[in-house]
Amino acid sequence: MRFTCVKDNLRDAIFLVERVVGKRLTLPILNAVLITAEKGKITFTTTNLETGIETRIHGKVEEEGKVAIPVKVLSSYIASLREDQITLVSNKDTVTITSGGTKTQIKGFSPDEFPLLPKVKKDEVFTLSAEVVRNALSNVSMSAATSEIKPEIASILFKFNSNACHVAATDSFRLAEKRLPYSTTEPHTMNYFLLPLRSAIEIMKLLEIGDENVEISITKGQISFQTRTFLMVSRLTEGMFPEYEKIIPSKFLTEVWVKKDALLDTLKLASLFVGKLHDVTIEVSSDTKTLEITTSNTEVGENSSKIAADIIGEKIKVSFNHRYLLDGVTHLNSEDIFLGFASSSGPLVMKNKGDSSYLYIAMPMKV
Repeated sequence: MRFTCVKDNLRDAIFLVERVVGKRLTLPILNAVLITAEKGKITFTTTNLETGIETRIHGKVEEEGKVAIPVKVLSSYIASLREDQITLVSNKDTVTITSGGTKTQIKGFSPDEFPLLPKVKKDEVFTLSAEVVRNALSNVSMSAATSEIKPEIASILFKFNSNACHVAATDSFRLAEKRLPYSTTEPHTMNYFLLPLRSAIEIMKLLEIGDENVEISITKGQISFQTRTFLMVSRLTEGMFPEYEKIIPSKFLTEVWVKKDALLDTLKLASLFVGKLHDVTIEVSSDTKTLEITTSNTEVGENSSKIAADIIGEKIKVSFNHRYLLDGVTHLNSEDIFLGFASSSGPLVMKNKGDSSYLYIAMPMKV
């Protein structure tokens, strides 16, 4: 194999694919990037057996072939070069990289050892805006469970119906759902799928590069995301996502409209005084038109802050996990936000004012 390419293009391609590579001492080949040169294109592939990424760049291919190279070594080396043009030549499992007056050899692996990315059959295909997918995952992923004990809630739900795609996540203590506009006349063979949280985090990072659309292809147990820049393949989580719609209140004991920035600042202040349980107490009163947040820590001190709010309903006092509240408020984007209290022991619903496409739910604490 022999090809010449622009250094910046090579550097960007390596940076894109190396993110899924870990430290697999038992399987060293998984620490490598597979480089394939053919028909004027150079393809870079990495995988950790759960997720795989592939991207391509153009270059002058003088001799077709493939080789696997330790990706961290290659990435660090390419970043240190100053010349614009790089020539890469492979001889069996050894790669020689030439750039200006610099010549280096890197020991690689046989490309035959590298696991192939699965070819995802296009049993079900959706095309969505890359920005919309990225923002939806960003809005819900913090609510997914981080433990793999229950894989179905350590995943992000994508659920399709005739006019919307519901993206949701929960760790049983909180829930976030984003509803995306979506319509199709094609019959569905798969109405929902569960994307592992780790894969969701990777696709969010990949979509930051700004592609206009992403094609999502699904088959049993596998999913692929493809844009003009990259292809990412991931396994899907097996299992049933909780029927979360049942916990979303249809009526509220108390309804509150408050300025987002005021509530956010108050919660950040309260974080200085939270105790070991990370609990904060919210008390709202329609008589005084105030929302009061109280925290106490025997080792640090205590804090109580009141902010003005429009309140309808009964006086209520509830405790919540501070971080859950802060996450919820942070991901709302309207100037005024809605808080709906179902009861003193029921869930708290947060929404943007005038926008029902996103909701966040936090369950109360028993303190």
